[in-house]
Amino acid sequence: MRYLFAMGVYFNHLYTAVGREIILCNSGLFVSGFFILSGLFTMNSYFSHPDWRRFAVRRMNRILPAYWMTILICLLIGIFFTSLTFQQFLLHPETWKYALANSLFLNFLQPTLPGVFTVNPLPHVNASLWFVKVILLCYLTVPFFYALMKRYRPAVVLSFIVGISLLCLIATSELYIKYQIPFLQKFNHQFLCELPYFYIPVFFLLFPNWIRNHAKLIFFLL
Repeated sequence: MRYLFAMGVYFNHLYTAVGREIILCNSGLFVSGFFILSGLFTMNSYFSHPDWRRFAVRRMNRILPAYWMTILICLLIGIFFTSLTFQQFLLHPETWKYALANSLFLNFLQPTLPGVFTVNPLPHVNASLWFVKVILLCYLTVPFFYALMKRYRPAVVLSFIVGISLLCLIATSELYIKYQIPFLQKFNHQFLCELPYFYIPVFFLLFPNWIRNHAKLIFFLL
């Protein structure tokens, strides 16, 4: 299902880049689904082996090699698709800014390559890279929130995390609808506003019996 959601995001970004609308589904639903599954699997894994060093090494081994290889492939694609000469492309400051910024998960600083896809309404080389930074920040919170849940009542800690992030998500969504400020739309897809999707599944891990006993009420509320 995670691969299915990832492909859904990919195709939505592809259609957006070329200025067309995709009729399958809103990409936000695919992203939310990916965060829900990631939160479920990640927290379940950490509950089984609550060692932050082991967790950090496994996450880095899983993400970093593939991510940096993706950046390299994007640069190679740029060489063949740029309207600049090979020398101009390699010496252009935006090429090196792209390589550095994206390698550090700062895609928003330089999402484009010089002379590449300039005729597209969205000329980003890989518009999905923003997601990696957000999911990594979610992973960074896991050991910290786990420690809080071990020290204090898990239900209270989890409710606080989900409640604050949900308020942020709802507030930015409503304010964007009312005022159409581009920053609010971008912030709505950042770390704090994605946390509720990542941590809501933890309720199912911690309180399965309560969820099972109140399934009809939960279904009605949803």
